[in-house]
Amino acid sequence: MKNRRTGRAIAAAAALTIATMTLPALPAAAEGEAIAPYQVLVLGDSISTGYGLADVSQSYVSLLEQSMNQKVTNLAQDGMTTAELLQLLQTDATLQGAVASADVILVSIGANDVLQPILDNDVVSIKDYGTITELAAAVKANQLAFQRYLMKNIPPAVATANENINNIILQLQSTNSEAKLAF
Repeated sequence: MKNRRTGRAIAAAAALTIATMTLPALPAAAEGEAIAPYQVLVLGDSISTGYGLADVSQSYVSLLEQSMNQKVTNLAQDGMTTAELLQLLQTDATLQGAVASADVILVSIGANDVLQPILDNDVVSIKDYGTITELAAAVKANQLAFQRYLMKNIPPAVATANENINNIILQLQSTNSEAKLAF
């Protein structure tokens, strides 16, 4: 449990560091003058929604909001893949509007592109087992076939995710060339 907390803390610190580095320098304000907040948009998958955390207020998006003392627009969705995000960027007017008005766009995407073929396949599929112990036993019993499956299917999944990420970047830039992007 301690390692999981440490890993989450490191991931949150890394995300906050990246987000801070991508922010444009704040203009100097005259005494008493307020500075307009940045429009920060988060896109992606469960990493950005805080899925699995015992306390969602510890998600990197919540920590970013706390550190910036402002609301961050989080349009991430659990289970989203790069293909799904790319399609939404091309077709969803609400998402396009959010991208167009953002100053900073943080994107966390791609894990599900690789996880889905690992978890749901013809050799050992997670949906066929009720417990992690049963799944682990099935993987062990079918180790060679599972390894062959992974060697055959993971490289194309990674290549497709990389291609989609490149197209996501192009789509974001074409919608808002001024926004700072962080992946």
